Amino acid sequence: VPDISGKLVLRAARISWAGGITLSPQTGALRGVSLRLGASYLDDVYERAVNGLYYGERTLFDARLTLPLERFTLELWGTNLANQRYVRAAAGRPPQFYTGIPRPTDLILGDRRRLGLTLRLPG
Repeated sequence: VPDISGKLVLRAARISWAGGITLSPQTGALRGVSLRLGASYLDDVYERAVNGLYYGERTLFDARLTLPLERFTLELWGTNLANQRYVRAAAGRPPQFYTGIPRPTDLILGDRRRLGLTLRLPG
C-alpha cells in the first residue's frame, strides 16, 4: 500500500454538504401546494492517491413545485438549475495498453439542467 500521508484518499471529497427547505402552507388558498428548494456541494475529488488529477467541484441547485389538483397531483421539477458543467467521474485506462506513455483519463460529465413535469394519479 503506498504511503498517502498528508494526501486525500482518492475519489473522496474533503467537503460535501446538502440542504433543502420545503415551504408548504397549511391553510388558505395555497393549502396543499408545496415548494421544495435544495442545494448540494461537493469539493474536488482526486483521481489518484498522489493528488495529481482532481475534478468534480460543484454546487447544484434543484427545485420542485407540487400542485394538488382534483384527482391528481402535478409536479414541476428541475435539477442543476444553474446549468453548471462539471465532471461526475474520471477513470484512467488500464496501464497494460499504455506502457511508457501517460495513460489517458476519460472524463464523464454530469447531467446539465433537467426540467420535468410529473403527473401522479391516486393509487
